Amino acid sequence: MDGLNRQDVEYRNNNGLVNNEEIKNSRSVKTILLSNLITLFNFIHIVLFVLVLTTGHITNATFMGAICVNIIISIYQELKAKKIIDNLKIMTSDKVTVIREGEPVTIKPTELVLDDILSLKAGDSMAVDAEVIKSDNLEVDESIITGESDAIVKKIGEKLISGSVITSGEGMARVTSINRDTYANSLLKEASKTTDDSSYLMHQINNILKVVTFLILPIGILLFITQFNNGQTYAESVLSSVAGIIGMIPDGLVLLTSISLTVGVIKMAEKKVIIQRLSGIELLACTDVICLDKTGTITTGEMSVVKTITVDNRINIDNILKGMANATGNATDKAIFKKFGNDTNLSVISRVPFSSARKYAITVFDAGVYALGALEYISKKKLSDYPELEPEVAKGYRILTLANCYDKFDIENNQVIGFIILKDNIRDNAKDTLDYFKKQGVEVKIISGDNPVTVSNLLKQIDITNYDKYIDGRSLPSNYSE
Repeated sequence: MDGLNRQDVEYRNNNGLVNNEEIKNSRSVKTILLSNLITLFNFIHIVLFVLVLTTGHITNATFMGAICVNIIISIYQELKAKKIIDNLKIMTSDKVTVIREGEPVTIKPTELVLDDILSLKAGDSMAVDAEVIKSDNLEVDESIITGESDAIVKKIGEKLISGSVITSGEGMARVTSINRDTYANSLLKEASKTTDDSSYLMHQINNILKVVTFLILPIGILLFITQFNNGQTYAESVLSSVAGIIGMIPDGLVLLTSISLTVGVIKMAEKKVIIQRLSGIELLACTDVICLDKTGTITTGEMSVVKTITVDNRINIDNILKGMANATGNATDKAIFKKFGNDTNLSVISRVPFSSARKYAITVFDAGVYALGALEYISKKKLSDYPELEPEVAKGYRILTLANCYDKFDIENNQVIGFIILKDNIRDNAKDTLDYFKKQGVEVKIISGDNPVTVSNLLKQIDITNYDKYIDGRSLPSNYSE
């Protein structure tokens, strides 16, 4: 496969089809400044400030101090959030390998052009969107996008999304989307999008200001005429009128609201939460239902070995698992390595890594061949043939089967010698977090792509109310959304 030639690359560079656009999904500095400066609240005070200046008594214009503080607080917080959002990136990749003029070339992601041919192997991360044109057991991890850590087999013609990572196999893919058109950047755009949802307090304050605006002009004129007719000078009449009008405007409430919301933003920032606008704090406080995923929220995304069940006591399955352990493999491999290590006296000749298509891994030792994976893919037996597994199935644990293949893999003659029971690791603070939501009157809904029984059993382990009340999306009627 030749890929693009020098002329193709030069043409795309000259026509802006190169992945080097500096993308910022947040509001511009100009927009932030204008939205905080040009408000009805500020306009009223500026008019009153100008009137005070005409009297020459600048000391009577101290009310503008509260206005300035309020403006500074709002602008500072939004600029700070903008800086964080502009630095957000879903995918990180130092180098990528492409095929150009028939040769592999290592370049920076910013040098990629549309229709480049990517050469992919395990460990590579996708900086752009691409379409698979060659696949040799190519599997990817899209957990950074979907939250699910299962490896996904990619076949020719299927899409690779930016932000995903190649976990096994090899392949080639043609670049189909770059810059802001990539899936990862579209997610960032959605995440950084803001709507003009002012907080309830600010909404009520604005309503008061609208009423005050209609009253200010006639009341201000009446106050000025009254004071002036009572023998006061122009300056004294203006100052008295402004003082009366200022009393109608809830300056203190506006400032207090901004300070309160700012304190909330600071506390959230300490927990690494981005609040783009101050009103976000109050909107968050009004939340009464929150939907969570299981992976990475209730669980850590990692697995651990609960125990092993030996079927053939003549074979030391722990010793075999030490030889099969892989510290750099998927979550299952890492769990087995963490439990058993790799200190074995067995000599490994070759390995066939786990594949989502095969559902098993094979390790060839000098003393025999062993397979580890899903029972139905490495043996003619069924889980129901092993009564000792029933309690583990009921708990929603994952069950791996270890089989002796003797000289070669043969599903008809493989002998099951043991089972490895694994579970998802629950986050240390999961129960405390869910209990906190309950105390705050927030109802928690767990939405997961995993088996509902598995999720139910996980919630049972941390003693969550209504853990057994679940719905399987596959059981819903086809017209449920109508």
